[in-house]
Amino acid sequence: MKIVADTKKFATGIGSLLSIVEKANIKPVLSGLLIQVCDGCAKLCATDMDIFMSKSIDVKVRRDGSAIISARMLHDILRKIQDEEVIIESLHETEQVRVQGRNCQFTLSTFPVNQFPSFDNINEKIEFEISSYELSKLLESTSFSISSEETRYSLNGVCIKIEEGNKNILRAASTDCHRLSTSILRIKKACDPFEIILPKKSTEEFLRFAKASVSENLKFCVGERLVSLESSNTWIVSKLVDSKFPDYEGLIPDNNSNTLTIGSEYLSDAISRVSTVTSNALDKLRTVKFDITARQVEISAYGHSYTFAKEVISFSDTQASYQGEDLIIGFSPKYLLDVLRVLGKSSVDLLFGSSVAPVVITDSACKDSVFVVMPVKVKSVDMSLNS
Repeated sequence: MKIVADTKKFATGIGSLLSIVEKANIKPVLSGLLIQVCDGCAKLCATDMDIFMSKSIDVKVRRDGSAIISARMLHDILRKIQDEEVIIESLHETEQVRVQGRNCQFTLSTFPVNQFPSFDNINEKIEFEISSYELSKLLESTSFSISSEETRYSLNGVCIKIEEGNKNILRAASTDCHRLSTSILRIKKACDPFEIILPKKSTEEFLRFAKASVSENLKFCVGERLVSLESSNTWIVSKLVDSKFPDYEGLIPDNNSNTLTIGSEYLSDAISRVSTVTSNALDKLRTVKFDITARQVEISAYGHSYTFAKEVISFSDTQASYQGEDLIIGFSPKYLLDVLRVLGKSSVDLLFGSSVAPVVITDSACKDSVFVVMPVKVKSVDMSLNS
């Protein structure tokens, strides 16, 4: 193998794979980057045994071949070389790789190529095209509420599915039992029904990949145990969570009749300011209280050592409005802020049932994404402070 590569482009290509490269030395070859050179380009491959990713980069090929080098070391070297082009060449007599700039040279050890795991056989059953922008919105709307508890195996990922009655709608959902995130997008071509659970790390990688593939249609393939996403020069494959996601649609309240309509950014800023006093509090004290009347909503919070903060949002002074009964309810500020961050600068509807019922949050204009957040008992916070 011998190539002449653009230093910055090659380093950027490696950088896009580093999050997949295994850091722990459980299997040393997984810390390596497989470089396969043929047909006028170099294909960079990385895996952690659960996710496989390859990226093709145009290079000047002097000799075909393959080699596995430490991914992080090669990336660090290329970032520090100031030359526009670099020569990367395998040395068969010593089983090493030489990286050469104009005035510098590095000799790196390699791993046996035959030890690198392969993900070639996905045996796809379902295949469809999807907009990279729409996919990134779908995953961003659901990835933040994935459960991190290993005992809840079926919740350790995002459920992605197409149902029998709606073959043009791709659905995604995740929950950690404290909140539920759901979102849909419409695909152009009807697709056979399927349901998978994409693991948390894979969801993050698919989201990163979709964001990087600006204005490009991606090929989404589903197999028995694998799922893949492909662009013109990148391919990512992931194993699936071998479990059944719970029936989440029945968890979304459909009779919450008290509606607070307010700007997402405006509400987010208010919650962020008030919750500052809870930053050093015990877990049970990290709560913001909403006291909602026909005229205003008062957001307040207690913190450690009797610290207190409140902010009043008057409906007559803002674009906010409320229709419903007076209500006092508490929430974890983080859970609300996560939802409002996803909704951006739009106007949002918060649909309340009672002081102990979950709140449903949606964009006021578009109902494609629905979020449910469980309340926190406000009385327990006050009692703790007064004891």
